[in-house]
Amino acid sequence: MIAIAADGVFDGEQYSGGGVMVVVDGERIVSVGPAGTAPPGGELIRFDGCTVLPGLIDAHVHLCCNGELGALPGAVIGLVDGGVSLTAALSTATLHAATALSLPGKGRLSPGSDADLLVVLGNPANDIIALRTPQAVYLRGIRAH
Repeated sequence: MIAIAADGVFDGEQYSGGGVMVVVDGERIVSVGPAGTAPPGGELIRFDGCTVLPGLIDAHVHLCCNGELGALPGAVIGLVDGGVSLTAALSTATLHAATALSLPGKGRLSPGSDADLLVVLGNPANDIIALRTPQAVYLRGIRAH
């Protein structure tokens, strides 16, 4: 079991700050809530100054967060450059893509969801360029980058 502590989280729909913790057991998210101590037996991993969000999904091809971030962050940034709101652009690459592709358990950070996570430096809900500063990628709860 791991507990990822960060400054904020984008759950697929909205950003929440003020210190958060995402607890992962195996391949699934167990809880998302305020920062605290790791559960008994859990490893605490701190990402100060960072935001945790669901793995980005390229609705045209495949899940992007396979250890190689590829071009998808640039595509999301392009949506914002084209006038789409920051939150809508992030939702497009997470929750809405998972829904459109019928990928249950993907695209959101909530208990029971797949532990496919992207950790970026900064807050992409305020500055989309934060997607270009990945600090970690987790696939099914295992750190891949």
